[in-house]
Amino acid sequence: MSDLYDAPLKYVTAIDSDKVSKIKQEFKLANNEIVKLEIPKYNNENDEYLLLTLREFNDMVTTYDLFTLLNAAKVYDRFRRCLGGDALDTWNSLILGNTKSAANFKTAQIELVETLIGDEAYDEQVGYLQDTRKPHDMEVHKWIQRMKTINSYLPTLSDGSVSLTEVQLVKIVTKNIPKAWKTQFKLADGHKLKTTIEAQKKLRLLEKDEKHRKQFKLKEKEKDVFKRKKDGGSSDTFKNKCTRCKDDEHEWFDCPKYNKNSKFYKAREATELSQEAHTMNSSRHEREVDFDDDDSR
Repeated sequence: MSDLYDAPLKYVTAIDSDKVSKIKQEFKLANNEIVKLEIPKYNNENDEYLLLTLREFNDMVTTYDLFTLLNAAKVYDRFRRCLGGDALDTWNSLILGNTKSAANFKTAQIELVETLIGDEAYDEQVGYLQDTRKPHDMEVHKWIQRMKTINSYLPTLSDGSVSLTEVQLVKIVTKNIPKAWKTQFKLADGHKLKTTIEAQKKLRLLEKDEKHRKQFKLKEKEKDVFKRKKDGGSSDTFKNKCTRCKDDEHEWFDCPKYNKNSKFYKAREATELSQEAHTMNSSRHEREVDFDDDDSR
């Protein structure tokens, strides 16, 4: 159902954090302690880079109360250095003529997201989380971790929005795990758990059991194939099966009826010629006996 949502973030499109450009941020606290941080810089990459920049910068502002420690103008300037390209041009136009304050700063950030990503990004993203099944080839712990990462970006997508609670995430997990796991998960009261960590522990046990079952079936299949090859009883064992002989399975190389280069074909031909010569000799001998009888009479 994920195709129904034009969500900015997907399970299978996570960014490589090692390739994120960063800007150094340094400031002095009231106790003269020097804080040195690195905040991501967004330069027109995909949507997650922008949301990562917003999340990390805002976390720094909140943690160290920078609007109080510094002043609004300096906070704006520090954020400006975290943007590049069209994003920077858009930001400059959004704040032009507005008073620099904490409230206006937050409003401008929301407008930046709505301009660059879309004004329905929050609803699309929540809908995606609620209705998208666990990717088949993604392990449980990676799926849940990615879900939590996406959830952490939700407050940056619209004004007043917040991340989903752990209980809400557990409900999403319960809804979107593979159908084969749901009965066992609910019997273990997994759907009643309060944290994703607890849910993940139970799901990893189910995932491990499924993996073992698949490995067992694969080994049994390999044994069956080996046995059929050993017995020679399956057409799957032929490299180039003869398709002209319907009543006998064999390689085309060994076909005694149609492959003239086959030793079996040559042997059959020799046998038939020998039988034909024997039949002709017998017929000639019988005619000679008949002639002798006529002469005697």
